[in-house]
Amino acid sequence: MKKKKDSREKIFVPRLGWLSGDKFSDHGNTYTASVDSVRLDFNAFCYKLVVDKKEEGNFFIAAESYDVLTKNEPETHKTARFPLSEEGREQTHAWLIERYEEYLNADRDEIPVTFK
Repeated sequence: MKKKKDSREKIFVPRLGWLSGDKFSDHGNTYTASVDSVRLDFNAFCYKLVVDKKEEGNFFIAAESYDVLTKNEPETHKTARFPLSEEGREQTHAWLIERYEEYLNADRDEIPVTFK
């Protein structure tokens, strides 16, 4: 099996204006991305960002990370909340980098995944 290469430069958090825009957050949209996906049937680091603007004056970015192997096991996903601000966006990116480093340090090969 081929080892994963470090692709942390591919982890992207959209601009604050896009994340906080009404068309994104008011309609319950999410930003979902993956890193290291060779093909759809191989393991990859995945993450999802959701903006919550339900509570007046207390808007935040909810981040979730997982890999393809644990996609259907929400109890294993890592989650965090950050303020909906430029600083919160930077914190979200740093948190995702840390989760990705954990994923790399797990020393997983590119494991073929069978979807049911």
